[in-house]
Amino acid sequence: MIYLHIGRNKAGSTTLQNAFTDGHLELREAGVHYVNFGHLAHSDPRIEGFATAPCLAAHVRKTQETVLVSNEFMSAWDDAYTWAVAEALAGLEVRVLVYLRDYTQWLPSLYAEAVKTGSETRDFDVYADAMTPRVSAWPMLETWAAAFGWSNLRVRALDTRSLEGGDILSDALHALGVPAEWRGRFGSRQSNASPGWIALEMIRAARRSIGQEAWDGYAPAVVRLAELLPSSPTPAQPEAGYLEPERARRLADAYDLDLTNIQRCTGVEFTFPRRLKPITRRRPPCWRDVPQHAIEPLIHLAASDPSMADLVDHLVADHRGGARPARSAERLGDETAFDYPADMSAQDLIDLSAFGMEDGVRLISPPQRFDGGEETYDLHIGGALRTDLLQGGRGAWRLALNHAGRPIETLLEIGAGGGTCSLGLVGLAPGVASLLTDPSPTFLHLIQRKLQIAGLDAARTQYATLTGEDIGRLPKACFDVIVIASAMHHIADWRTFLVEAAAALRPGGVLVAQEPCREGNLMMAMAIDVALSELWPRSLRLSVMDVAKLERCRDSIYFLADSAAEKIGEDKHSFLVNQIIDAADAAGFTHSTFYSNSHFADLAHAEQLNTQGRCSLMQYLDSFLAQHHQISPNGMAKLRRGLFPILHRLDATFLAGDGAPLLGCIALRK
Repeated sequence: MIYLHIGRNKAGSTTLQNAFTDGHLELREAGVHYVNFGHLAHSDPRIEGFATAPCLAAHVRKTQETVLVSNEFMSAWDDAYTWAVAEALAGLEVRVLVYLRDYTQWLPSLYAEAVKTGSETRDFDVYADAMTPRVSAWPMLETWAAAFGWSNLRVRALDTRSLEGGDILSDALHALGVPAEWRGRFGSRQSNASPGWIALEMIRAARRSIGQEAWDGYAPAVVRLAELLPSSPTPAQPEAGYLEPERARRLADAYDLDLTNIQRCTGVEFTFPRRLKPITRRRPPCWRDVPQHAIEPLIHLAASDPSMADLVDHLVADHRGGARPARSAERLGDETAFDYPADMSAQDLIDLSAFGMEDGVRLISPPQRFDGGEETYDLHIGGALRTDLLQGGRGAWRLALNHAGRPIETLLEIGAGGGTCSLGLVGLAPGVASLLTDPSPTFLHLIQRKLQIAGLDAARTQYATLTGEDIGRLPKACFDVIVIASAMHHIADWRTFLVEAAAALRPGGVLVAQEPCREGNLMMAMAIDVALSELWPRSLRLSVMDVAKLERCRDSIYFLADSAAEKIGEDKHSFLVNQIIDAADAAGFTHSTFYSNSHFADLAHAEQLNTQGRCSLMQYLDSFLAQHHQISPNGMAKLRRGLFPILHRLDATFLAGDGAPLLGCIALRK
């Protein structure tokens, strides 16, 4: 028997894991062997760990013991991984344990966690808008039910009236068959509780003031300050201040609908939650809403501890609405470079009058058509107007904000294509003078139409035909940000491009780029080699066409990795991370930060303090082969059966954030 406690996150998971870890000997005495799994496999030397589902299954088949796994990441990973686990555990008795928290509490708690770690600086409303598609747990539950059966899913609401014994630990022990009288042998401490809104707004203000680079050094001091603040100046729960009535109603309706569906599928009767009445407000709370008396402990601490004085001074000035020291100006020694006349138009800030214009598009480089057709590319890659189009631009914008050493007034996008980043960039920065470029005017007109359909303010946006090779034709020291998404590997002389991009940036400006990486792509080529080798099982023999497609895919990876080979086609490079950083140093950039295994879209809401991203090698390879190289459905089914199980342990490394870069985002500051 295997019990899989899959979360959800912010629904008592840390409380359970701490109790299971502290009481693992008691659990063993009750006949339940608690183990760690996946990226947590080796997180605690006291607890046996299994990195992959096949290893876990082999252990259970060998020992015939009852095993318990608790890892809330399993409720958030990709569906393909759920199916891979189901396949590995086939034939074993499996029970899946899930706890759901009322969404009116869950979403503010999730926000609090992101703010507490320093990864989230936006106000709650912006964050909540972005998270709306991910609130409902129903799609996740449907996948687990399809993989293991509704009869093997035990779903409970995190509500004292719905839990055996009135708390989550008693309920979980009951589900595991641990005698009720043993409850006292397991601790009862709540873990990973969310701070109150006052502490959250102080952390948010500190994170904005300190900036990304200095955050790690200041984080312990910020936590110390947060502990001094009251949770709330009123008896109301801290979360209540973040939810306005309409959003609370939508969240409540979504939660009630999910409980109704779960009740229908499992037969479990739920007691529907009693909810606090949300606070009526015009906007989400911020640091300046905190009463003066609530921040007095910070002022007293600064008076007695000089090491905290600078941080507290920034916070107090922000609270009073005063100006904060400009750390970027101090670093650059050039405060005058920060000044922009308020009445300057986008055309004044980015002067392109030297170039001709045709149909609203400046012609910096000769116009080109995209091989294969712009509309076809947009249909398969660019998407018509999807949410993830906005996420890519939001991630690029957040990356630029976090790394720029100056205010952002002007922005250049190279290789805009179908607008994968453009819409999010324009949407988040309507007041910024933006220049969107691509060699194809058809792509640029396509982006214009998408901006109009989305209702985004593009009044300060210009368009121009431009290749990466011609960036040197732009005015010098004109831009605060340059964005290039998966297009630098198309530029033949990319090192010269970096030199000329640095020249186009103002001091403190930043170039943010997203690129595939050679290290991880070579691992994919090696995996494909296995499927093409004589070791491949005869029972899973691939069609002649699929073999030819796999060979082309593998050969192209090895070809792009050959730095000595002359490349003529659209794709000309496969970068090593150190290559880009070394070339950036030589081009005059002073600071480089690489985010491994992260797309721009991944950085739209994720923690940017952690530069080592988590991804699934199997999922990436699956998408790469099925979508980009059009391997047949039958061929993909055979690869998933024969190749992917071999990659389970390697995939666990990637999911833990320790894999080689398949792709990445880099921020280069001048």
